Amino acid sequence: IGGHGGEITFEDLDGFFKTALPYYRQKGTLDETPLRFDLEAAKARKTPLRFPGKV
Repeated sequence: IGGHGGEITFEDLDGFFKTALPYYRQKGTLDETPLRFDLEAAKARKTPLRFPGKV
């Protein structure tokens, strides 16, 4: 869709989304299904040393 070098201000990013989101919604090409991000810690086994008090 575009590119930008370096840091971007909130105003620039906000303006981009305010333009892009309605455009792609109207075209029917925007997938608004929520993304799920599982934490890696949830996959770790529970062991006695997982949260040691002192090492």
